[in-house]
Amino acid sequence: MGSERVVIPDRIYETVPLTEPVLAYKKDTWGSFGQHHAIYVFYFDPSEKKWIPLWDAVPTKWEISDSRKNIHRKAYVDQLPIGLIKRVESYKSSGNRDIKVEYALVEPDGSIVPLDSENIKYPSVGYVDKVEFPDGSVRYFNRDGEVKLP
Repeated sequence: MGSERVVIPDRIYETVPLTEPVLAYKKDTWGSFGQHHAIYVFYFDPSEKKWIPLWDAVPTKWEISDSRKNIHRKAYVDQLPIGLIKRVESYKSSGNRDIKVEYALVEPDGSIVPLDSENIKYPSVGYVDKVEFPDGSVRYFNRDGEVKLP
C-alpha cells in the first residue's frame, strides 16, 4: 500500500531534462535502534551559498510506502539544476554507520561530470569536503554550504 504525489517547488532553477528519472531521495528504516539506509541529493545554490535539497529545487515525484513502524520513501526527478550537486548516502545497521558523499557538476548540455573530493578536518572549522573542479580550482563545503578557510 503506497501513494504517489508530485510536488512543484516555489522556486525553479535553470535545469536540463534527463532521459530517465533519477533518485533524489530515499529513506528506508527498520528495527528499534535507528537502522536506516538513506540517499539525499542536494543542489548548491550559488546566490545563497548553501545546499538546497533537490526535491525543493525541481519538480519531484514521491513514492511513499510507509508501514506502521517504518519509513519507506523515494523521490524521483526528471530534470537536474545546472551547477553543483552533492549525493549523500547514509547506512546504519545496529552497530555500524557509514556515510559516503559524492559531488558532480551538471553542465548546460546535460552531461554530468563527477568531481574528486576529500573529507578533511580543518582546525577551527571542523570537517569539510575539499572539492576539485575541472578548471583546477578547489572549493570547500560543509553540510550547510560553502566554507572559506582562514
